[in-house]
Amino acid sequence: MEIVRVARDELAAVDALLERSGLPPLPPGQPSSNVLVAREQGRVVGAIALEVAGRRGVLHAVAVEPERRGAGLGGDLVSSLFSRAHELGR
Repeated sequence: MEIVRVARDELAAVDALLERSGLPPLPPGQPSSNVLVAREQGRVVGAIALEVAGRRGVLHAVAVEPERRGAGLGGDLVSSLFSRAHELGR
């Protein structure tokens, strides 16, 4: 499993995961550079997004496929997003 920036062709999979999780889709125009996914065998199993407004960031959503919940993946996504936010704040 890897946590990486989303590929443009994975954005629909992220929105579908958010919807299945009862969360709103990514905002229109959301830069893909601020969306991270957890990939397992080429499949998106988790996602997290950062909305940036000036020097502030807001965690948009964290979603993990039901079969992968409870194993710490959500926490790993949050940690990775904090690292990404730190990179952006430099």
